[in-house]
Amino acid sequence: MLLCRIAFAALTALASAPAVAADPKKEIRMPQQSPPPELPPLVPTPAPAAKPAPKPASPVGLQLGIYRLVPPGTADDPAMQSIEDTFIDVAQASKRYRTVVKLAKPPKICELEDDNCFALLGGFQQLDQVLVGEILKLQNGAAVKVRLIDVQKGKAIGQKALTAQTDDKSEIKSWAEALACDLINNTTCKGQAMVDVDLADMRVIIDNMQYPRVGRNPEIFTVPLGVHSVRVAVDERTSVERKLLVSREPPSKPALMARQLPGGGIILMRPQDLQMNASGKRDLAASVPSSELKQTKWTRPVGLAVAGLGIVAAAIGTYEGLHSRSLTNDANARYYSQNGYLQRDLSQLDSARSAAGTANILFVVGAVLLASGLTMSFAF
Repeated sequence: MLLCRIAFAALTALASAPAVAADPKKEIRMPQQSPPPELPPLVPTPAPAAKPAPKPASPVGLQLGIYRLVPPGTADDPAMQSIEDTFIDVAQASKRYRTVVKLAKPPKICELEDDNCFALLGGFQQLDQVLVGEILKLQNGAAVKVRLIDVQKGKAIGQKALTAQTDDKSEIKSWAEALACDLINNTTCKGQAMVDVDLADMRVIIDNMQYPRVGRNPEIFTVPLGVHSVRVAVDERTSVERKLLVSREPPSKPALMARQLPGGGIILMRPQDLQMNASGKRDLAASVPSSELKQTKWTRPVGLAVAGLGIVAAAIGTYEGLHSRSLTNDANARYYSQNGYLQRDLSQLDSARSAAGTANILFVVGAVLLASGLTMSFAF
């Protein structure tokens, strides 16, 4: 296009120039034209930038239907109803589901183990997954069995069953949250537990595993949801085990409080178990530092006990020795009076030899125990 413009300009200039008459005597000279200006090199026009590919749409989540878990006759039980409510709350809080639909009790045409039947019903209701199960009230607790069914696959993608031997509503809610979270989110959900431990040398042991401390009080530990066993230890001394309830809600106060007593014992109590003082508050005195405890040697009482056993063994050995000598003397006396041993005398001599052997063994054992006990009591 640029070359065409240049050619057109040149033709225009030639057409506008004045005409010159032809003179045979004169040499006609053509006016000198200046060389055309140098033009910049042609640069190809860049192609228009391609539009970025649209990003794939993010998943909108699944639709979950939860059938009633409480069988007829137990719907008025708060503990049983709390289990069903816990499954619904955990599902609604999960990021996997866009919608959680509460359904009526399962139809009688579908058995609890019939995944295809529930998947067919879920398809009619435009659901992606269906949760079915049952809760049975026991004499001292409850039993739960639940299944998570994928409608498209027509089969269960997860199932859980648990029996809890407790009537405590808080404990039932804790293990129900753990069960629901594991099934719905397909992972072990964790929460926080707060324990009041006011000594730096106290060790917190949860489910027979020591949890590290950061040096503050109360301490906050990250623990799987559910019901756990916890104890607090100092050196070789330990408290009794207590139940630790961990739920999804972050704790606002300690669940347990540990204290070291003046005698070295360790107590672990729930705040609600504390007695109220004169002002109507539930307070617990601070622990006695380990450095202020009366240090008593365990070797002395143990050593004295061992020495006592040695004395008892020596006494029994003395009795056996005297009994052996008495049997021997009686048998020998009859020998001189009868000019020989009878069968009864021979048996009596055997008993005397056995008693003498027992006496010798007891003398040795008693001497060893007595020496060991006295050494342990006064040398260490």
